[in-house]
Amino acid sequence: MSHWIHPEAEAELEEATLYLAEHASPALAKALLLEYERILGLLVENQQSGPHCEFGLRLYHFDRFPYTVFYEEDASLGPQIYAVAPQARDPGYWLGRRER
Repeated sequence: MSHWIHPEAEAELEEATLYLAEHASPALAKALLLEYERILGLLVENQQSGPHCEFGLRLYHFDRFPYTVFYEEDASLGPQIYAVAPQARDPGYWLGRRER
């Protein structure tokens, strides 16, 4: 099964990675990407891994980093990822992305 990621969610992940590489270390930036890939693998394997959230979607928190993946289940296309959201940002700032 595959997945889809909104371009803005992909940009969020890239921005976080670049920030960590610049302000912390390249190793920490790589760890963030590996954590995302681990989560993505879990969601592709079992889209019901994350709990439901108030936006009618599901979410999955990173273990090591203050980020959350917000996604929608899709039986034929796999998880539809709308945000890789920093947990410090306003909740739901990305909700307009659902109108693709």
